[in-house]
Amino acid sequence: MSHELIANSQGIIEAAFRVEPAWHGLGAVMGEDTSYEEFGKAAGLTTWKIQRSKVRYSVDRNDAVGVNEWPEQHVLFRSDSKAPIGMVSDSYKVVQPSEIYGFFRDFVEMHNFKMEAAGVLRGGGRFWALAQMPGVSDLGGDITVPYVLLSTSADGSLATEARFTAVRVVCANTLAYARAQKADFRATHRSVFNPAEAAKALARANAQFAQYHNTAEKMAAFTVTSAQAAVVLAGLLNPKAADLKTGAVNGAEMDKVRESKAWQTIVGLFSGAGNGSMNDASRGTAFGMLQAMTEYYDHHCQARSDENRFISGQYGTNATRKTDAYEALAAMVNAA
Repeated sequence: MSHELIANSQGIIEAAFRVEPAWHGLGAVMGEDTSYEEFGKAAGLTTWKIQRSKVRYSVDRNDAVGVNEWPEQHVLFRSDSKAPIGMVSDSYKVVQPSEIYGFFRDFVEMHNFKMEAAGVLRGGGRFWALAQMPGVSDLGGDITVPYVLLSTSADGSLATEARFTAVRVVCANTLAYARAQKADFRATHRSVFNPAEAAKALARANAQFAQYHNTAEKMAAFTVTSAQAAVVLAGLLNPKAADLKTGAVNGAEMDKVRESKAWQTIVGLFSGAGNGSMNDASRGTAFGMLQAMTEYYDHHCQARSDENRFISGQYGTNATRKTDAYEALAAMVNAA
């Protein structure tokens, strides 16, 4: 499947959404009154466990087949289907999907958040839950909603992390408004998951979103000239083309950047093709430039699948690029 959402042994796609499915119309839409128990079950987070086994392999011994053991390496597999998830070291600390979901459910309930979505990716290799925080950022009717994303892996690809994410309603652009390379809470699988430490990090969400709103207001009030937009965009796409600190431009490298699909798409989104690009908060402003870049990395850049684009936009290269854009534009506005 190109979307990489995998059906479990009962043929059910392990993803649940409060409003609508995120990928290819797959997953269960639960509705406003769904219990946490039903939500977790539909998301595939409470119906199976991660099990582990030492790695064993067949070898030839004098024309006979024997079995050797590699005790320092373990295979993680699902308790329901016995399907393999990943291979890890013997020191790898497993975080069960029900443990993540149970912690997140309790936190959401305690702080009056709203469970938005949850699910399993890569057949159990990754699992996650998303909750909407109270309040919004309203820039003259251009609404951005704050969320908390909690995720971990069972294949060694991702630590246990909590991230604060802003989602612009008009186009579903996402932006981690804390530094992309640093999750607000992060625990590697060499350590035991500590719910108390995660809760402390998540409790800072409201303060961080207030800071984001203040910066967004400044961006929405800042008109970007063509020259400023060119330097910022070129510097972000290719640091050799423009120096974001000094504004110095390398003409040859700039010409290469202008010919790129990324440049042309982002400029088009900024100039009117982007969702909400003609709103007062976005039209010709630093906020509009930020949204053009985030819309490109969330919805337009090349990716193997929607799921891979989502992962890159939240944790990977595209998350870093979006946060680099946010910080560059914030620096430009604050320096004015």
